[in-house]
Amino acid sequence: IRGITSPLRKIVEMLKNMSMGRLSQRLQLNKKDEIGVMADTLDEYAEDLQVNVIGVMQKIASGDLSMTIDARD
Repeated sequence: IRGITSPLRKIVEMLKNMSMGRLSQRLQLNKKDEIGVMADTLDEYAEDLQVNVIGVMQKIASGDLSMTIDARD
């Protein structure tokens, strides 16, 4: 049971942090089950938000308008 509840608590904590704009946390659970896949996907999403979206927004705020963001939808 701890093998499920402990990682899920970490995932919930990360989601709460992300909802408050804190994007630096990574789970790095290194599990191969469904929870590990979910954690890896969440880590990738947080990385993408932090590097691509926030990074581009910072460059635009500093006056650099040469950035582009490709739509993924």
